[in-house]
This record gives sequence, C-alpha cells and structure tokens, in this order.
Amino acid sequence: MDIADRAAQAALARYDLDEARIEQRYAGECNVVYRVSAGALDTYALRVSTFRFLRGTDVESDRAELTTELRWLSALRRDTDIRAPVPLPARDGSLVQGIEDPVTGRERLCVLLSWVAGEEPETLTDGHLRSIGVVVARLHDHALEFAQREPVQRSTNDWTDLSAGICRGLGGAAWVSERDAETIRAAADRLDKTVTAMLRDDQFGLIHADVQRRNVRFVGDDIGVFDFDECVLGFHVADIAKPLISLPLGGEQDSLRDALFSGYRTVRALPEACSRRVESIRFAYHHLGPLVWTLNADWGTSGEQVDILAARVRACHEYLRADV
Repeated sequence: MDIADRAAQAALARYDLDEARIEQRYAGECNVVYRVSAGALDTYALRVSTFRFLRGTDVESDRAELTTELRWLSALRRDTDIRAPVPLPARDGSLVQGIEDPVTGRERLCVLLSWVAGEEPETLTDGHLRSIGVVVARLHDHALEFAQREPVQRSTNDWTDLSAGICRGLGGAAWVSERDAETIRAAADRLDKTVTAMLRDDQFGLIHADVQRRNVRFVGDDIGVFDFDECVLGFHVADIAKPLISLPLGGEQDSLRDALFSGYRTVRALPEACSRRVESIRFAYHHLGPLVWTLNADWGTSGEQVDILAARVRACHEYLRADV
C-alpha cells in the first residue's frame, strides 16, 4: 500500500458510507481515483490529488481550485439534467478532505464523487460525437451563467504561453538540430498568432478541457461526462477540439467533426472560424504541448526519443502546410 492508497483509506473513513470498500484503483496523470462500493448498489469515485501535490503548489490555492470544480458540479446537478459526478460531503460537511502526508507533512486533497454509470465506447461514431457536441455546448452555456454567480478560481489555458515554453525548451535541448528547431519554432509562432487573434468574449470561460472518449459513458443514447479535474478558463473551441484529438485526418475525421459540430449547434452557435481553429488547437493538444515536456526532459538521444521527436517535427511540417 503506497502513500496515495493510505490517504484514500484515511479519507474514506471520514464519510458516512455503509460497508465501504475500495474495489479498483485508476492511476491517472493528475490524480489517483478509487472505485468505491458501499452496500449492495452504491458506487463512488474517491479521488486523491497527486499532480498538484507533487508540483509543490500552495495547498490553499489548490483547495480553492478544487472548490470551484466541486461548486460547478453541484450547480450542474441543481440546474441541469446533465449526468455528471456529484460531490459528496464528509461527516464534517466539507467537500474537500485534507490528509496529511507522513513523509512531507503536506496535505493530499481528497474528494468523493458519485460514479457516472455507462459504457465507454470502443470507437466514437457520428452518433457519439453528436451527443458529445450537445453536452459540451450545454456545459459552456451553464458555465457562463455559473461564473456570473460564483467566484471562479481555476488556472487559465489560452495557449498564449506555449510558444515561449517551446523556445525555452529548445534553448536547452542541444540534441535538437537547428533545422528541426526552426520548424518547431515556426509552428509554435503560427499557433501563437492564431490564439492571439481569438476574442475573449462569450466564447471564453470555464471549460471542462478533457471531454474525450475515455471521459464519457453512454447508457443507450444518454451521455454522461466526468473527470472535471482539468477544468480551466479557456476558449470554448478548445473544448470542441478535445473530443477530436485522437481521430485520424481525412474524410473519416470530417464526418465525425461535422457530427460534433451539428450537435453543438443544436444548443448554441459555434465559435468564430471554428473549423480552422479546431485544427490548430488539436495540433497544440496532440503535438506542441507534449513537445514542451519532451524538450525539457533529460532524455539524451536514445533511438525511441529521436523517433518521437521526428514524428513531432513531421506534424509541425504538416501544420505549417495546412490551410488552417
């Protein structure tokens, strides 16, 4: 049992759940999530923060960010019929539990959420994407209203600092050739010009930021969405791009993209120049963001990492040639 497991057990003891037991552990990039059963039918998700804990940020700031997420989820339950996780209070009435880490003395922040039932689709069909478009648009409408009523403390991801991050990484990555570095810088500069031109009007606000296949569940045609822990202040077009991140280019992607767009349009208008900007944000999610990590990692020049870099550079070439 590691530290996260011990924190989960300690947090679970603070809730009034009959016969609660941890059944499964899911280790993600930002958190560890435990599937918890209580009684014969009730299922919950117990989430232990790891990313915020490990990056060493101020615990109270992290708590404030979590509180925004949980208040939004509570408001979604109150105001809509969207199937999303519902935060549950512990015995002391609070939604966030701090469990002291025995090694560092810092708190690991834990939350308990209702489980979103349903099946994860193996592949996304036009019907799935249409439903995703509808729920993303409804989330955007609700978030704009929510932000007028509640204080919102979440980080901002408007992609405007990505070019600077790329340049810093290239400055310390002597293993990247100057020719490849020029291609990467050119792609980052093009993305920067695209996002700088985007207006921060009613197409910018609190967004889920991670609606994709692994974070939706279907019961028949009814969609549920979860994993709000990456919600940020960002452009709505980024939320529209994320479900398309892993789809192939070409005709098949056009059909799925059109289904996503048509679902979104049943609720609210698409952002300006959506098709072109979606492709730029998809590129940022899929290639430029990971490149920042690649360039700042002490990888050396192993064959695997050289191949990864070569694939990213090819993607940069494709982006620079594309009509977006």
